Amino acid sequence: MRDSLRELLSKAIVFEYALPHEEKNIDKSIHTTEEDNCMKIGTTNSDIAKIIFNGIVEYSYDEWKVDYMKLDSMQKIALKTKIRFDDDADQATKIKYGFYGEILLYLVLQHFHHAETLTARGKFYNLLEKSETKGYDTYQLKYNPHNGAIELWFGEVKFYQSYREAINKVFQNIDKALSDKYFEENVIAIFDKADDNHLSEQIKAIKEVWEENPDINIMQEIKNRNIVLVYPIIIIFDQHKNKEYDAIIREVIDYINTKDFQATLTLPYKLFFILLPVPDGKTIKEQVITWISNKEPQI
Repeated sequence: MRDSLRELLSKAIVFEYALPHEEKNIDKSIHTTEEDNCMKIGTTNSDIAKIIFNGIVEYSYDEWKVDYMKLDSMQKIALKTKIRFDDDADQATKIKYGFYGEILLYLVLQHFHHAETLTARGKFYNLLEKSETKGYDTYQLKYNPHNGAIELWFGEVKFYQSYREAINKVFQNIDKALSDKYFEENVIAIFDKADDNHLSEQIKAIKEVWEENPDINIMQEIKNRNIVLVYPIIIIFDQHKNKEYDAIIREVIDYINTKDFQATLTLPYKLFFILLPVPDGKTIKEQVITWISNKEPQI
């Protein structure tokens, strides 16, 4: 991530506290295996829009492919080939695009959790179909220094005005996301798109074995190499002006706790939520759209 974007991100999005929080008497969600993260906007809507607008390049390309001397041209190419954005579409359609939240998910995990790029999400966009990219919303990884395991950070994001709508959407899909079949399909897609020169040795070894014998049990190969799935779910939603921050966090957790799911994934996994209330999500997206249409320069 370029220094200017990292600096902006560190000011605009603030880590407020983790859950459970004993002093505030707010527990983590009943589905969380680690700690939930409660984030806060530290500056303005405009800065969040600026993060998304400038994060298009980081989201679209492997970080070792980014040429910081050509950011403007790379962004223009990305908008045509790496994400779903039709400049001729009406405003309502543009606001519904998924890349706003996906960019924030990628950058938040990289900045706050030090997750590294496994392969760029933008590489999976189908240019001819011009459809939203399928699969998990990010492909990152991290080495756990405590047990030496590789953690595959395959996350999900929902960016809606209503936290209830965002959470409902998460739980419509979570059974599938935490299943062997879905995970394996995503791993195979990564094998097809990933840059071999930048794969970790453990992931590269699985890819090589699979290419030699496509009938192998990929899930078993992954388990044999002590790999864990980390499934962070970021919920971005509008915070009502009359509601105090702790109260809305408690309310969101309570609503998550009304939901249930049946994970069938046989791989060890960790799950946690990242909660990010924003003043006005629609305004943020509209600002990004304006800057794209005006071809504003990168920071």
